[in-house]
Amino acid sequence: MTREKHKKSPRKESFLRVLGHRLSDLQVLYYPFARVLARAWCFSMHHFVRSERRGPLFEYIQREQPCIIAYWHQDSMPLLFELIRYTRGYPCSAMLSRGRIGDFSANLLAPWHFRFARGSNSGGGREALRQLTQDARDEGRAIFCTVDGSQGPARQARWGAIQLARDTGHPIILARAWGTNLSVLEKTWMKLGFPWPWGRAVFLSDGPIRVPANATPEELDAIRSDVELRLNRLAAASEAWVTAGASAVRAYGPEVVDMEAAEARRVDAASAPPIGAVACETFPPARSA
Repeated sequence: MTREKHKKSPRKESFLRVLGHRLSDLQVLYYPFARVLARAWCFSMHHFVRSERRGPLFEYIQREQPCIIAYWHQDSMPLLFELIRYTRGYPCSAMLSRGRIGDFSANLLAPWHFRFARGSNSGGGREALRQLTQDARDEGRAIFCTVDGSQGPARQARWGAIQLARDTGHPIILARAWGTNLSVLEKTWMKLGFPWPWGRAVFLSDGPIRVPANATPEELDAIRSDVELRLNRLAAASEAWVTAGASAVRAYGPEVVDMEAAEARRVDAASAPPIGAVACETFPPARSA
């Protein structure tokens, strides 16, 4: 046998994968249909899903007070489907990847007046963070931020929300969406929840969390750990709510004024520097030896 006979033939892609590539190339043609479907889906969810809200997030929106809305990637769809009804009067920005999924998401959400910075860990992430920071400083825009980043691991806090809160002066508000109306896409790395227009849902939030402008690396790491811990507590409480009802989320109902006062006392007790916007060369911050 000649050596050429031992060479492997090129691997052929499956019919479904080839079809997926071709549909992706044509996705611009079905943007209008996708927008109509999204509007109808949102209308149905807002009218047929029995929802309960606890925590400061919706009061921040009502007061048009900007913040960093921080949540796990798993909650992206149910949370956005609930919040987009408010974004016309509550200007928001978010980060999206530069790929085709990002293009589709940007066009799908365009009618709700989102502004997007395009980038991710795989490229353009730093530039996107700078753009979000500028939007928040100049226009007082709120920022949606997935705390576990664009590639995971799931439910492990990264630095994006901490950096945005430090550089903009906006407080972090932690958010969670869950309910009986969700299907979990188990094959996705974040176990994404897909919402249906029926059943019951709960929307929990916690905070505010302030990040001092001149916080030390140790203080920043402690805040990151606190964000991760409290978001996972929100997740556990929301899952318990499905079976136990309101008693499982009773802790997330204090008045926002009381929560803000408590956070101010925490910052004062730590003798933290003033909150404000400062530029930083690197993030996460380098630890001193």
